[in-house]
Amino acid sequence: MKHLSLGSGLTAAGIIFCLDRLAKYIVVTCLETPLDVTSWFSIDYVLNRGISWGLFSFTDTTGFVVVSSIIALLLGIIFWWTYRIYKRNEPITAQLFIMAGGISNIIDRVLYNGVIDYIGITIAGWHFAWFNIADAAINLGVIMLVIQGLTHE
Repeated sequence: MKHLSLGSGLTAAGIIFCLDRLAKYIVVTCLETPLDVTSWFSIDYVLNRGISWGLFSFTDTTGFVVVSSIIALLLGIIFWWTYRIYKRNEPITAQLFIMAGGISNIIDRVLYNGVIDYIGITIAGWHFAWFNIADAAINLGVIMLVIQGLTHE
């Protein structure tokens, strides 16, 4: 798998972060009604107080703070791990994508008491998921890490 240079990886992560923040700003400030782009793709403001796909979603503050704290701790571990990998002169593009998405979603947790999801996917009448660009970047980063592990890159 081709890896981006550090500068390119940081640029890509910065673009991911900025696009997600911009999309969230537009959804929060401008979107008044859901926007059905196609029969399977929609845009709306959905506040997720859990993790991916709304798992471990809490309405109470204690549960939300515990989940958010665990996520912040995991993000800190990823920062530390990425720094160690970088110091060994190994590729860190996947980790940068995970961190860009993670930071954007942590900002939401602080500002909005939940993560703003805005992309809705419906498959054959079944609503599959709500997510955002940050979530997509995190998932892409994880897939990249799995591929790296399987190919021993």
